[in-house]
Amino acid sequence: MDPAPFRSLHLGKFDPSLKNAFLDGELGLEGSLKVDAKGLKGSMKLILQKGRFDFPEKKQAIDNINISLLMPSLPDLRSAPAQKILFDKASVGDLTFEHGNVTWQIESEKSIFIEQSVVRWAGGRVFTNAIRLSTEINEFVVPIFCDRLILSDILRQFSITNAVGEGTVSGRIPLQIGNGKIRFEDGFLYSSPGQGGSIKIAAFDMLSAGIPQNSPQFGQIDFAAEALKDFNYNWVKLLFNSEGEDLVMQMQMDGKPSHSLPFNYDRQTGFLQRIEIGSQGINQPIRLDVNFRLPLDRFLGYSGKIQDIMDKIK
Repeated sequence: MDPAPFRSLHLGKFDPSLKNAFLDGELGLEGSLKVDAKGLKGSMKLILQKGRFDFPEKKQAIDNINISLLMPSLPDLRSAPAQKILFDKASVGDLTFEHGNVTWQIESEKSIFIEQSVVRWAGGRVFTNAIRLSTEINEFVVPIFCDRLILSDILRQFSITNAVGEGTVSGRIPLQIGNGKIRFEDGFLYSSPGQGGSIKIAAFDMLSAGIPQNSPQFGQIDFAAEALKDFNYNWVKLLFNSEGEDLVMQMQMDGKPSHSLPFNYDRQTGFLQRIEIGSQGINQPIRLDVNFRLPLDRFLGYSGKIQDIMDKIK
């Protein structure tokens, strides 16, 4: 059968968890079966092209899916090696990925071997090496390797929509998958040694939400928000860990604001206090630590939220 178009295939018929998820595209099939005294033998090649997966309820979509699956030794449920899954664009909540390329093999009805995968995200590459997925393994770790991701693009994808700047980060984020949950364990991204960058974020409303103006924390947050308006960093780190049902992404930066900050330090109270613009303020290297908290049980369609902020002045 040459590839023929189909529309709005309801995937909930095959898996209840995919209720209200749909697949469009063109499906083709060629195969052969032979039955003799020795039994049944055959082969099958399945082709899906120009596919689109749409799951509006979960804010998931994949565009221009292309899959070619060769099963050379039916009824043995084992595919040929180096099968391909390609797609142009995928979205998961506010996260957007492009140019996905997965090389894989069906080993048996209980095991799939991912030979390698790569996708473009946040201006850089995200990839995995060999991974075996098996129904006989309750928990497994998927190491995600990140290469030269643009820091401001990462923040924008985590709903810090006004972030701009220059500079990239690389590193490794292990995902622990099991019992229907995903956990982040000691993931890290960091700028290359000797290569700093800049970041600009208008973050005052986001940082100060729910903080009383007469509290010591408000002065620190006000100070940090002013620094983030235009900050030149020598190095930056992003740390990823799960806490309960949440993902916490901690951003650590060491550097200097591009302008003098209109604050002074009150030695008697130990508080930072805003002063009039034009007065002599603080103009020295500082370190900023900011935590972004993401509820993993609402991973799709989440809203980036800054949960806590600390700043350390050297």
